[in-house]
Amino acid sequence: MAEIQDIDIQIERVDDIPVVYGYLQKMHIQSIVDNVIVPHGNWQGLSPGWVITIWLIHILTQHNHRMDCVQEWVENHLQTLQRLTGQTMTPLDFTDDRLALCLRDLALNRTWHPIEEQMGQHLIRVYDLKKARTPLPTLRIDATTGVVNHDPAKSTLFQIGKAKNNLYATLFKMMLVSLDHLGLPLVTDVVAGNKADDPLYIPAYQRVKKIMPEQGMLVVGDSKMSALATRAFIAHNQDYYLTPLAYAKDEPDLLDKLLAEKQEHEEEIALVFLPGDIPDDGTEPDPELAVGRGFEVERSCTAIVEGETVSWTERLLVIRSFSYTRSMQKGLQRRLDKAEKALRALTPPSQRGKRQIKDEESLLAAIERIEKKYRVQGLFAYDYQKEVTERHIRGYKGKPGRTERKVRYQLTRHYWK
Repeated sequence: MAEIQDIDIQIERVDDIPVVYGYLQKMHIQSIVDNVIVPHGNWQGLSPGWVITIWLIHILTQHNHRMDCVQEWVENHLQTLQRLTGQTMTPLDFTDDRLALCLRDLALNRTWHPIEEQMGQHLIRVYDLKKARTPLPTLRIDATTGVVNHDPAKSTLFQIGKAKNNLYATLFKMMLVSLDHLGLPLVTDVVAGNKADDPLYIPAYQRVKKIMPEQGMLVVGDSKMSALATRAFIAHNQDYYLTPLAYAKDEPDLLDKLLAEKQEHEEEIALVFLPGDIPDDGTEPDPELAVGRGFEVERSCTAIVEGETVSWTERLLVIRSFSYTRSMQKGLQRRLDKAEKALRALTPPSQRGKRQIKDEESLLAAIERIEKKYRVQGLFAYDYQKEVTERHIRGYKGKPGRTERKVRYQLTRHYWK
């Protein structure tokens, strides 16, 4: 009878590890990282590219970016990972110290920028579609913030800055350039939370141009991208931009000038419709479906880019959204109501326990504070009067008689202009 040999059976959960690894291999993450990062001479075991690839598998499958649990996870999936990658590895290749070294290398611009560039060039293929009259890809540039619970005195990244809610907090800032409509990230910058947004746009755009040097792309951004230097740089590279113009900051009189000739002829301004509301048969759309009115003007712009004078023609789209107008009107009405209630409370009837305003300067200062709080400066007109009452008090126990004089100011009328 044949002798039964001992069989070593190892059981591991494979789950979605092969699927994630397959996508990472198609992205060539391991080879690109190893092409850029040269490890220290004392580095042993798996290369940084393989360490980062396996770590990404852990992050994507376990939804956990922490370093302290990677080593144990690798130990529990060692056979699966070795069969997939064809590499000999041990759990010690994924200690906290080793992962931290990889993060340190990725944090350096001289390392991250080449990886980002090579990754983008590998992932994206840009064809010459001008002959087919098809527009080139659209880029979207935007910055966001992340609030953290850290001591800013102990960090160079986590610093006090203005968050999205306009309140100051300890945060970091991230600038992202993505490819619409895929949402594919092309360029990422992570900077300290106290850094301004404006200087981040041009460097991010320059790195995108190394990945996609084609001309004629549309760059979409928020109002902070509308700085003249940024618009000029994009125009200088023969691309187009679409951004809300921060006229209140840079050109406060521009909108009034554009609207000056249109105020009395609003009905002549073109109606704006959504694409789905425009009939395919060429007939006029239903005016009730219009979402706004607007017009377009052109102007010449000139700026200095890298010591060279750049001139281009800029199109300004002036749009009044009906829904936004209604929303603003409702908000204004609420503020007016609250301001009126606060104004009435300034000069209550002369009663015990009711605080009175006794001089004109205090009354005007209180009115100004209320107008500023509710953002209704200049929208109210006022009538007020000074009220003086006198009361004679008789002498008592040798004290002479006296006349007590009380002064109060009363708002007799306040109304909207």
